[in-house]
Amino acid sequence: MPRNYAATLSSELVSLTFIILAAGSWMVPNETRAQSSNESEVASPLTTVAATVRQNGYHCDRPERVNRDAEYSTPGEKAWIIDCGNGRFRVKYKGDTGAEVESLD
Repeated sequence: MPRNYAATLSSELVSLTFIILAAGSWMVPNETRAQSSNESEVASPLTTVAATVRQNGYHCDRPERVNRDAEYSTPGEKAWIIDCGNGRFRVKYKGDTGAEVESLD
């Protein structure tokens, strides 16, 4: 085998190894980042309902607990009762039209 051929083959192997390692290191962090961002995007019902109360102009200081309101829930519209440090609210999610918030105090 000529010496030149061995050098060329060795150079190609190094290049191929570099490409494989670069592709592998590029893919793993993306999968990890996607998984961790999905986990952080999942909010608890307490956090979600408290945020809805605030978005509707009410203060919800120190949200303490939230429970489904079976009496006011319907198949397409879920209702919740949230106890905040400063009040109690009923929140009914009405599909695409947003949420209805009612103060219970």
